[in-house]
Amino acid sequence: MSVSLLLHCILATNPWCDAVVSFDPGMGATPGYDNPSVVLGPPEQMSGEGTEWESVVSPFSPAWGPDEIVSIGLGGQLIIRFDEPVVDEPQNAYGIDLIIYGNPGFIDLAPPEGLCGGIFGGDGGTIEVSPDGIFWTEIPTVGADGG
Repeated sequence: MSVSLLLHCILATNPWCDAVVSFDPGMGATPGYDNPSVVLGPPEQMSGEGTEWESVVSPFSPAWGPDEIVSIGLGGQLIIRFDEPVVDEPQNAYGIDLIIYGNPGFIDLAPPEGLCGGIFGGDGGTIEVSPDGIFWTEIPTVGADGG
């Protein structure tokens, strides 16, 4: 019986953020990309659905639609909340406990060969975590979108 209960608890949780606490787009945020609720749930797997540019999300074709990503400009911030605790779990793959999905991509010099000619959209940013929304700690070894 305890195994069934444990299984139920695992199945009842998810690893995705559950709520937007606050959003300030900041200066220079891209107009039309201002819906912070797009960060809720799992990351995009297909981008541009219903357009001629529909494709699987990949390093050469990142998410790009206003219903898929939110733009945060200079001085802006997006604060999200998880219903489940985010903990340092050594058994996570490669020791990764928190992933922030962005939309930088590779410039393909020879489509569809995948010849990388640089990166676009890697504007950077700071990632901070808080157990209570009052005291914040910057994650100094990681930057948003490679920043």
